Amino acid sequence: MSKGASDFKKIPYVGEATEADLLALGYTEIASLKGADPDETNERIKALWRGRCILYVYRMVCYYANMPRPDKAKLKWWLWKD
Repeated sequence: MSKGASDFKKIPYVGEATEADLLALGYTEIASLKGADPDETNERIKALWRGRCILYVYRMVCYYANMPRPDKAKLKWWLWKD
């Protein structure tokens, strides 16, 4: 992969902004998110961007990264609300 490129946009509903956030946090590809904690990831991005909160997206992204065959029905960020 070229510098700044990742495979994050393979994950449904992950676009330019979320990809940029994940890269800014040091994640480089989907595999680098294995074992990541979505709550911690969200707190780190909130600190970096002064309050931006997309916890539900991170919950879905971490689910995707940790499942060998993610259930397509669970790949909608709004389903990950409390």
